[in-house]
Amino acid sequence: MDSLRSIFFTLMVGSLAQLALAQELYESNGETYLHEAQALDRGQNFGPEIREAISFYQQADSLGNADAAYQLAMIYIEGRGTPKNPTRGYALLKKSALARNAEAAIMWAQIMNAEGNYQEAYIYASIAQIYARTQTTFESVSYTHLRAHETSLHL
Repeated sequence: MDSLRSIFFTLMVGSLAQLALAQELYESNGETYLHEAQALDRGQNFGPEIREAISFYQQADSLGNADAAYQLAMIYIEGRGTPKNPTRGYALLKKSALARNAEAAIMWAQIMNAEGNYQEAYIYASIAQIYARTQTTFESVSYTHLRAHETSLHL
């Protein structure tokens, strides 16, 4: 009887630990998966690391992480570790832009500008500026960088 209780207790503790981890991942918006993916993604075009990074990016994206969606978009657009899939890449890029990723927003603005959709290009360039101004720890795109891109748009 004691061994049965011990087994039950072990299973219960294990399940609670898994539940706590799942809750932490959900609440962190997939940041744990994102960091794992970034550690594996070194700009490689093939190999097990990029495939594993893609898996982590997908998991973080499924939890609503805009940075993971952006990274996945770039992988699909460039065809790193997977066949090129611009349709899927552009969908993820726009999703990331709408989820407050300024890099994705400015890139989407550039794509729209190149396609002659100047109204949408202007909207996304403006959105990127708003994101950059409102984020306190915005590392990769400075306001000056966004202004330079805005002036390159034919608006």
